[in-house]
Amino acid sequence: MAAFTVSYLQGFLVTFLPVLVVFKLQISFQEKMVLLAMLAASYPVCAIAVLRIYYIYVLFHKKYDRSWICGRFGSLCRLRS
Repeated sequence: MAAFTVSYLQGFLVTFLPVLVVFKLQISFQEKMVLLAMLAASYPVCAIAVLRIYYIYVLFHKKYDRSWICGRFGSLCRLRS
């Protein structure tokens, strides 16, 4: 569980820190918006990672019937290293 959380925090930093750099670039406003749009494509991945951490927590700490949870949220329950 802790490994998932640390991994999420690393992904969050890698995703959001370049936004600060883009604003400091000496390029036109339109080019900045294009770069930000490209970076924004990874924001849904961060949201899905939060859901995955939540459902893994529910699966292993709150529920007794793991087969029902994995059947319902199978793609979120697959654990990878």
